[in-house]
Amino acid sequence: LVFFASHKLLALQTHHAMTKFVEESARRLTSGLQKLRSQKLLCDVVLATEQTQYLAHQVILAAACQPLKDHIFAQNKDQTSPAPELSLPPSALQIQLENLPSEDSVSTLLDEIYGQEQQLNGHNGHNGHGIAASDLLAQVQQLQAKGQLCDMLLSVGTEHFAAHQVILAAAGGDPFRSLILDGKKQLGLQEVAETQPLELELRGVKSADAVRILLDFLYARPNWMDREVNGDTCKDVMHLASELKLPALKEQGLQWNRLLTAPPAPLPTLDSDVEAPGEEEEVSKNDAEVAESPEVFLKMRCIKFDAKTVPMPPVTSAQEAAEAAGEIYNRQDSTFLANLVRVFWEWPIWLEPALQQSPVFLRTMDTDRFKRLIPFVAYQWKDGPWQQAYTRLGFDPRLTPDEALPCQVIHFKDETFRGRGRELPQPSNDISFQKAPTARNQLFQLEYLKDDECINDLLTGFEPHSGDCDRRHGFLGEMLYEVILERLKVKASELHSKKRKSCAGRSNVARKALRRG
Repeated sequence: LVFFASHKLLALQTHHAMTKFVEESARRLTSGLQKLRSQKLLCDVVLATEQTQYLAHQVILAAACQPLKDHIFAQNKDQTSPAPELSLPPSALQIQLENLPSEDSVSTLLDEIYGQEQQLNGHNGHNGHGIAASDLLAQVQQLQAKGQLCDMLLSVGTEHFAAHQVILAAAGGDPFRSLILDGKKQLGLQEVAETQPLELELRGVKSADAVRILLDFLYARPNWMDREVNGDTCKDVMHLASELKLPALKEQGLQWNRLLTAPPAPLPTLDSDVEAPGEEEEVSKNDAEVAESPEVFLKMRCIKFDAKTVPMPPVTSAQEAAEAAGEIYNRQDSTFLANLVRVFWEWPIWLEPALQQSPVFLRTMDTDRFKRLIPFVAYQWKDGPWQQAYTRLGFDPRLTPDEALPCQVIHFKDETFRGRGRELPQPSNDISFQKAPTARNQLFQLEYLKDDECINDLLTGFEPHSGDCDRRHGFLGEMLYEVILERLKVKASELHSKKRKSCAGRSNVARKALRRG
């Protein structure tokens, strides 16, 4: 009875999740279609009256209204198909409407079909013509399954999958819309209601099942989560979800990945319930701290100075964890991640500007790639003597004074900017303090300040001791930390004075030039 009840509860939860998914997908599709229509994008049919022309999408009209479907099919029946998967590709149409009760009736009809009338009236169900968003979705699914009015091919290897440009753009959001519009632009299709089938080759994807799952997700087929997937399909699903920025699909991919990588449950033993915890249990606990699932590394983990432990690295490698999480899209990603791993082993703590200016990344730094891949290599401090610095996973600077001291962050406040309001400290792009500060609160790493002869002399012979680290001064101690700050104040004053004289000199030259003119 307990087994039956638990399975019934699971079935109810799954049904609820499916229902919720379809409702949310219908709303997302409706909103996307309204946006495309209002911007006159991907429209392939003109509804013309005596006075006005209205732009729309053939697949939506065919899904919403049987007479319009019959007419559109009749107009496209002689259209030559560029691929067998596209059984009835659309050609640009103009439909002349006559004997209308009023000029506004076409506008009202389109508003109802695209769901705008429902939103204005506060309804989420059927509109005046008896078509609900979920029913429209079901009709669109049927058209896609038969390849009817499809004008898009998604290709992986030798397999091709038919789809509708407008549905992918509406349900897939900005990434898909940009891909389609860029493709049309390359073909020279700039005119309104001009259509041409497009083919999108999904590079880096090997599994055809992953593309089927992608289309089932975008077309909101209710049972897409029930598919059984293998490791290659799961990897490709997460890759597609990451590249196309589809968080719900990525979450499902991560759930599949957890199921595929979860260790088998241990077989019960007769004395398992009376064994005292021993050394093996402690080892398992430590292993669990390291062996974290790939989704842990999708966001930067930040800790405070008083945290008891630091985030640990992946149990395998950064490369394998990033691949499992679907964040390796191409060879450049792999090379970039390998370089990150290397520099963090050479130097365990970095402020971002210093990392960007390192020889390895000086010409190859890509901000988006960096933000995606750095969580697989490092964590970040919120406060303390390494605030805002990225630190190698598993490395605790509080316990390693010799390595951590040169990486310590100095928070310098420039009183020149007094009265400009409170601002959070930011790492300075001038990592060696060679120019006048440009903000009140700036962060510098100690190693790069050694170019200053006075600071270098202060640190020569200084030996930090384990246990002497505090939140404000790190391993330097209060006296040495304050002396370094005083030296920076003097240097900042000198740099500001030099900058003012330089500006005054340029102003004088400009004035003299104007007088001569």
